[in-house]
Amino acid sequence: MKATIVRVTPEVAQNYLKNGGKNRKVDDDKVLFYTAMMENGEWKENGEAIIFDKMGILKDGQHRCHAIIKSNHSFWIPIITDVACDVMATIDTGKNRSLSDILTINGFKNTSTLSAVIIMILKRGDGLRFVNAQRSKTGVSNSFALDYCIKNEDALIRLVKESISLNKGQPYSVLGISKIAYALYRIGGYDFTDVHISFIKHVLGNMHNDGNAAQYLHKKLYNSRINKEPLNWAWVMAILIKAWNLFIEGDPAVKYLQYDLKSPFPKVKIQ
Repeated sequence: MKATIVRVTPEVAQNYLKNGGKNRKVDDDKVLFYTAMMENGEWKENGEAIIFDKMGILKDGQHRCHAIIKSNHSFWIPIITDVACDVMATIDTGKNRSLSDILTINGFKNTSTLSAVIIMILKRGDGLRFVNAQRSKTGVSNSFALDYCIKNEDALIRLVKESISLNKGQPYSVLGISKIAYALYRIGGYDFTDVHISFIKHVLGNMHNDGNAAQYLHKKLYNSRINKEPLNWAWVMAILIKAWNLFIEGDPAVKYLQYDLKSPFPKVKIQ
């Protein structure tokens, strides 16, 4: 078995793929994800090798090679050759680190909630550099999410802490901590105030104002939990925004709220 470090250009990657042999079927979504990371400067030269067997057949690295070609970028990569021909069953069998794992390694706390909130925020598009056509397929890379967390650390920690406090006040759990955090973020961003917190308390049932839009949403969430009939999350967020807009416009009584998922998403009105 031999190891060398090679500058893998699109041309080199193309040559490697010619020796693909009986490799895994190409996962187009994974190639698109890797390509987006390379184009956005998020791909790290982390020492993960491209592997060839004794017959010169590519055993591991085809998705990276396709992404290098598609992105037209080059990277220094360890190349391992002359491995046994029957190694495929032992490659990529380890568990990938989650974003929560990465945040924990970097010293953050409450990482399960923190990672979930970051992913929800980034998938909505905040700070994300992927184009709309790519976003639904590429997801959010751990490196991008970690950078975002570091840049917004104080705001995210404040958001999570407030959401933990709101969660403790729920008479019956209608939303988990990460979804509370995201709901608070959607109406108030990182500059949320006591008014935004008060509204979320109404949605959670921590405070009451009979007949208002926030209570309408609370009842929907409560019945969903009791009856074990999950609500569409996009619908919940749309109704949340509608309820917030009514809340700051005098908080009138309402009988019901509707939202067609095919309609443009409602905008948050500034307090």
